[in-house]
Amino acid sequence: MTNYNRNKRIAIVTGGASGIGRSVVETLLSDGIAVAAVSRNPSRLEINSDSLIKIRADVTSSAMIKKALDEIHRSFQSSCIDILVNNAGISGPIKPTSQVSLSEWNKTLEVNITGAFLCSKYTIPKMIASGKGGRIINISSMVGKNAVTFRSAYSASKMALIGLTRSLSAELGKYGITVNAICPGAVTGDRIDEVIAATAKARKQTKNQIRRQMIGRASLRHMTSSEEIAALVSFLVSPGAASVTGQDWNINSGSGT
Repeated sequence: MTNYNRNKRIAIVTGGASGIGRSVVETLLSDGIAVAAVSRNPSRLEINSDSLIKIRADVTSSAMIKKALDEIHRSFQSSCIDILVNNAGISGPIKPTSQVSLSEWNKTLEVNITGAFLCSKYTIPKMIASGKGGRIINISSMVGKNAVTFRSAYSASKMALIGLTRSLSAELGKYGITVNAICPGAVTGDRIDEVIAATAKARKQTKNQIRRQMIGRASLRHMTSSEEIAALVSFLVSPGAASVTGQDWNINSGSGT
């Protein structure tokens, strides 16, 4: 059991050990929110706080999600979940669709959309039972809105996440629960470096060429940072966003992708 202030709101952040998830964890903690960072490798999150717990779980496993919720209840001495940030995701295969294996396709959708569905499925009843409403934020992608070559599995999964967002928003509004999606463009960090390398290989171009193309499409001429995405999450869970729901927010430095 932690020593956190029991009057704090409680947030779950999946994929919370690195990248966007880590920045969201840091930002929510600074906002005075207690956070459960869920990750397959929680030891990577080198942050310590009385208001933070780190939980090892695979979002594609119903049993592990249920166990994680039990651990949150024990640690924070509360069955209430106020905020869910479905951030866990993988890039999926970057290759022509005809070369994508069924296992690669299934794995991408399993993590990126089924994982968000399962986390929502088991968290929503706790939000409803609290009678206080709640906030669900799904981290989608600009690739879920606009066509990008060689990203069919990822694009399909992120487009589905926008559909899930809108459906949940319509379903949960009567309980005071808002549901929004955030659609980042290219985000600085290790993940984009891996995507650039794989895209360069698939397109038979250099990594520098792919990077310049990504940056060149942005009117601001730079990629977006994970901290900027976390700041948008902070707004969407704030009192000022109480009437914002069913929306997919672009944050892409002025780029279409």
